Amino acid sequence: MSVLIAFTTIVRKEVYRFIRIWPQTLLPPAIT
Repeated sequence: MSVLIAFTTIVRKEVYRFIRIWPQTLLPPAIT
């Protein structure tokens, strides 16, 4: 059970990082 919790925590952290990064990679090409 603790393995599942650890996996969920890692995935959540990766998702948050991805959400924070993707506007920087998609918006500049769209603006220019």
